[in-house]
Amino acid sequence: MNLYNAINSRISIRKYEDLAFDEDTISLIKEKLSTAKPLYDGIRIRLELLEASTLGLGFLYGLAKIVSPYCIVAVTENKKGYLENIGFIQEQVVLELTDMGIGTCWLGTYNKEKIQESLNLSDSEIITNVIAVGYPYKQKNFRNGTFRNLLGSGRKKDIEMAYCNKYGNSAAEYLEKQAIMKKVLHMCILAPSGGNRQPVRVVFTEDSVSFFVENKKNGSVTNPWAELDAGIFISHFYLCCLNENINASFYQDDSSIEKYTVPAEFSYIISMKLSAH
Repeated sequence: MNLYNAINSRISIRKYEDLAFDEDTISLIKEKLSTAKPLYDGIRIRLELLEASTLGLGFLYGLAKIVSPYCIVAVTENKKGYLENIGFIQEQVVLELTDMGIGTCWLGTYNKEKIQESLNLSDSEIITNVIAVGYPYKQKNFRNGTFRNLLGSGRKKDIEMAYCNKYGNSAAEYLEKQAIMKKVLHMCILAPSGGNRQPVRVVFTEDSVSFFVENKKNGSVTNPWAELDAGIFISHFYLCCLNENINASFYQDDSSIEKYTVPAEFSYIISMKLSAH
């Protein structure tokens, strides 16, 4: 996969050709669904490719109905961390499909009853989300361009998201000295998120980076879906590090909120140790 080309060219596709995949393409997609790396090994997940014509896929902000020939359904155990885990895994697949010329769109609304009828769910499993999948409509689509312009206009700059050694300390100087990290962070800013209001913040140290997500108000979680956005962001960061020959290993440090003086509106997700090959 040409990772950076996939990241730069990925957009949410809202109109698809009414074309079926051939058997080889279906087999390749299913292989990618089964081999994507999880963020947490202890959460059982499965990604199912379904024909979507009868599943009643969702609406985008109530403005545009998404009709695609296929969809990917995320099924997971309901355990702590499942949303960032799903985001981390599915974004790997989204980028692989983009590299294959296949369009995708993350959907928050869909006909859950119809999808559940197509899957054999255990008592411990839940459906988290659906991704529309198919070949993009070849004619230039006003909706695709318009929504991208409207939603993409609010993307944050790298210096608005990144800090050095503690929250509030600008990472601008650090990023000027660490050109590869600046490049990696820019690729993360291009990650999709709800309304493109990226809720993730990062704190760099000399040899690590920690990820936090803004999802609380008055001590209570008000936006649990921000954790899925965090998983997508972290997926970009991890893949880009590998692409730049940087060793990246995950670890948990539950003292990170206090250590880096992160505000109470944020939750800690995970940290990553960084070292050159």
